[in-house]
Formats: sequence, C-alpha cells, structure tokens
Amino acid sequence: MDKLKFQNLKKILIDKKIELLNKINNVHKDIIDTNIGDEIDTATNNTERELYFKMIENDKLMLKIINDAFDKLDKNIYGKCESCNNIIPIERLQAIPWTRYCIECQIQSEKTNK
Repeated sequence: MDKLKFQNLKKILIDKKIELLNKINNVHKDIIDTNIGDEIDTATNNTERELYFKMIENDKLMLKIINDAFDKLDKNIYGKCESCNNIIPIERLQAIPWTRYCIECQIQSEKTNK
C-alpha cells in the first residue's frame, strides 16, 4: 500500500477515535448534569438516559473496531479481509478505514446475520 495513502487512513482512524472519545465523554457529562425535577421531568430524564446509554454502547463498539484496526496496523495485517484474507481494495478502506471485510465477505456476513 502506498505510504501516503496508508498515513491518510491512519489519520482518519485517529480522528474518528478522538471524535468518539469526545462524544462518549460529553454523553457522560450530559447524564451527570441531568437535574431531577417532578415526576414528568424524572420520566423524561430516564428516557433520555436510556438513549444516552444506547449511544454510548454503539460508540464503544465502534471504538473497539477502530482499536482493532490499530492493532492490525501494528501487526502489519491492516487491509486484509478477516474472512478470506484477500487484500481489501484501497477505495473501500478510504471509505471505511475500520472495515474488517472485503465487499464480498461483508455482503455474505450481512446475509448470514439476518
């Protein structure tokens, strides 16, 4: 893989990781800063907290996937499909730098998970 393209993909991964960490921290602050009022406020706050926890859960999963991509970078296996071991096309990596699969294996994985 071209070194410049490789560095650009690494920068995208770093930026996305920072974005997710900031988002998670902000959600935590929002949860803590929620004031408790009357019963209606409490119900609304509880609903918002549930949404926040779902958001955090999704963001933490995404963060794990990005950290896995960094592990692959360290092991020099970044850009290989986890299913078929073929090289993932650079266009796909540029679109989704944290992708684990080539397009064919991704499609197959989605069919299996339905």
